[in-house]
Amino acid sequence: MSLDYFLPSASGSLWRAFQARRRAARRHRRQNKRFRKEIGPVSDQNLATAKQIFRLFEPTSAGREMVRLGGNNDGGYLLPDDFKDVSACFSPGVATTIDFDLDMAARGIACFLIDGSVQGLPQDHPLLTFEQLNLGALSGDGVTSLDDWVSCSAPSAGDLILQMDIEGAEFEVLNSVSDDVLRRFRTIVVEFHQFQHVFCLEWRAKVLPGLEKLVRHFAPVHLHPNNHAALLDQQGMRFPRVFEVTFYRRDRLPDQPQPVTLPHPLDQPNVTWLPEYAVPKFWDV
Repeated sequence: MSLDYFLPSASGSLWRAFQARRRAARRHRRQNKRFRKEIGPVSDQNLATAKQIFRLFEPTSAGREMVRLGGNNDGGYLLPDDFKDVSACFSPGVATTIDFDLDMAARGIACFLIDGSVQGLPQDHPLLTFEQLNLGALSGDGVTSLDDWVSCSAPSAGDLILQMDIEGAEFEVLNSVSDDVLRRFRTIVVEFHQFQHVFCLEWRAKVLPGLEKLVRHFAPVHLHPNNHAALLDQQGMRFPRVFEVTFYRRDRLPDQPQPVTLPHPLDQPNVTWLPEYAVPKFWDV
């Protein structure tokens, strides 16, 4: 299609969206080029181990309808429609939006939120409790571990939900959380970061223990690439650098789980003016 098609709307949203997509495509090409240079040659052993990590994310059916919480686009996530007797939601990483937590509160579920980078919540709600803390491996100055946070805040009975978008710190949290606390969660939603390092031995050693612990107790039931970050094309595989995964505790799964078709009809692009990624089956490589 000729660029002349867009010229009549040069001052409108169509032209701005077209320009944004062009800039994003150039940025993604530069990122891929830089990552390939940083990675260099990959040994057969490193490649095989990276593929083992990819396979941890192969989704299966939750056996329930999926619902979207958090609204459209960035900050919205798909979860199994299974909220009966959930007593609380834990939501580290507030930033500027709490739509997910407000949707939880609308279901009568109390939400506990922490973020050391903000002073408070953008709006108050009687079921939302905020502390200016970061989530980490160990509790300390301005930091709490997941075990300590749950111990101090969670009701004594009932399952919990965890929604975690903490910019790469998710791996140290998963490594350090106890199995007993982890099993209290019915559903866990995590945005994973830094997967451009999946061929790096040191990075895999840092993330694999927590991921293996997670999939012992939970199965991935939904996956969505974040279209703000480049979709990487390395070693003949295409995979997202940043992606959201919904995990469902295995005792809630149907006896005979079925494969999942992605994308889900409720999926939305994180960034509205950029094209949505087709979900690559990187677990099948």
